[in-house]
Amino acid sequence: MKNQSDHHGIKARTVSNIFKLMIAALLLGFSPALADIYHWTDDKGVLHLTDDIRNVPEEYREKAGVIKTKPAEEGPVVEPLPPPPAVTEPLVEEEAQELYGGQTLQWWKLQFHILKKEIETVETDYFEKKRFVEVYEKGRRFGQIFETNELYLYERYKREIVWDEERLEELRAELEELRRSARGGGVPREVRE
Repeated sequence: MKNQSDHHGIKARTVSNIFKLMIAALLLGFSPALADIYHWTDDKGVLHLTDDIRNVPEEYREKAGVIKTKPAEEGPVVEPLPPPPAVTEPLVEEEAQELYGGQTLQWWKLQFHILKKEIETVETDYFEKKRFVEVYEKGRRFGQIFETNELYLYERYKREIVWDEERLEELRAELEELRRSARGGGVPREVRE
């Protein structure tokens, strides 16, 4: 049971990253005063977002994508810094300009990525809790003695499993709704799946 604290630390960082991505997606979808958003995935598979190309590490600039957003309707006009030549990839520029259901292809990709990552995180967490509960209950049937912290985790996980099941249902329904909206907007199948 030593790996529980390590697991919770990794899980907390993953949930924190997903939360940050969700906030960025919300801001991207609802704020009228946004700038272009640059995104890249690092060697550990973590998705990063920034509104300043200078914040993208050199080794990822060539692969960084750009999500074009509408400029503010009022307020001072700020000239954006031109991205370095390595960032301007024709495919990214074409995808960013073409709209599907009122949104760019990059926006759809980001929405699917965020939702699928959250489902994956909740599923992983759910199955680990469920496995812990099953092992605990089998051990108890055979007379195994558990420490206080394991009893606490057992009781906590029993409650959280129910919540995780409900959350998974909600997330899967959201994913299906997003797929339905994407189909209606003409988003390519490979992005929707």
